Amino acid sequence: MNKNTKVLALKYRPQTFDDLIGQDIVAETILNSIKANKYKNIILKEYPNSDYAKLILNPNYLKDLAAQKAEADLFYEKTYGYYKRGFYQQTRSNCAEAYTNYPESPLIPKFKLLEALSQGRDAGKDSTIRALSVVATSYRDSEEGKYAVQIIQLLSSEKPEEESLKIPEYKYDPGSAHVFAVVFKKGDIQAAKIKIELSNFNAAYFRMDRLKVQQLELDKETTMFTVKQFASPEKALSYMSAFEQNKTKLKQTAEKKQAFFPLSYDNYALFFKDKGVEAYQQWFEENY
Repeated sequence: MNKNTKVLALKYRPQTFDDLIGQDIVAETILNSIKANKYKNIILKEYPNSDYAKLILNPNYLKDLAAQKAEADLFYEKTYGYYKRGFYQQTRSNCAEAYTNYPESPLIPKFKLLEALSQGRDAGKDSTIRALSVVATSYRDSEEGKYAVQIIQLLSSEKPEEESLKIPEYKYDPGSAHVFAVVFKKGDIQAAKIKIELSNFNAAYFRMDRLKVQQLELDKETTMFTVKQFASPEKALSYMSAFEQNKTKLKQTAEKKQAFFPLSYDNYALFFKDKGVEAYQQWFEENY
C-alpha cells in the first residue's frame, strides 16, 4: 500500500470540535468525558480521603458504607446491652474493638461515653469524672460531650456519703441459664495453667456440653474464671459436685481456689457489679 494513502476513517476524522458542527450529540459526549476525567483526577489528587474519591476508586463504596454502618449500629446496641446488665469490663472491651473496626463511625462519641461511664462504675466517682472530662473536651459540640458535662456537674455537686454495704437483691430463678465461677487471688496462680486444667476437666467429663472457660478480673487483687453455660441450676450444681470431687485434673485449681459457685445470668450481672464474694456465697448457701 502506498504510504501516502490513508484509511478513509483516519483521513476524514475530525481534528477539532469545529469539525463536529451538526453532530452536537457526539460533541457533547466527548466534552463530558473530558470534563469527567479532568474532575476525577482533581478529586483524586486534591481530596484523596473524600467520599467522592472513595466512590471513584470503588463503585460499591456507598453500598459498603451502608453495610458497615448497619454493622456498627448492631455492635453499639450489643455493647450498650452489656453496660445496662452491669458487664462493665466487657463494655470497655467492646469499645476498644469499635475504635479499631469502625474508626470513622459517627457512633465513636457514643462508644467513648459508654467507656467512660463503665470505667467509672468499676473505679468510683473520681475516675468517672476524669474519664468524662476527656469525652466532654474531645466532643464538646456533640450530644455525648454535653451529656458528659452534665454528669460531671452532677457528680461534682454531690456530697460524699458513707459507702453503702447493701447486698444486691439476688434472686433464685429455676428457669435461668447459669454459669459456674471460681475465684482466685491473682498472686497465687498461673492463669494459663488454671484455664488449661478447667478446659481439660470439661473435655474429660462434660465434652457434650461444649463448655467455654473465660477469665475475668474482679478487682486489682482478685481474678475469676467462669465456665458456661448450663441450661438450668440443676446442671450447674451437678457440675459443681464433680468439680469438688475431682482432685486429679484440677490439682492447682483445687489448691488455690478461694471460692466457687454457680450464678444465674441475672445474678452474675449483680455479682460482677458488687464484687462481694462472701456475700454471694452466703446467699447461695441459703437459697440453693
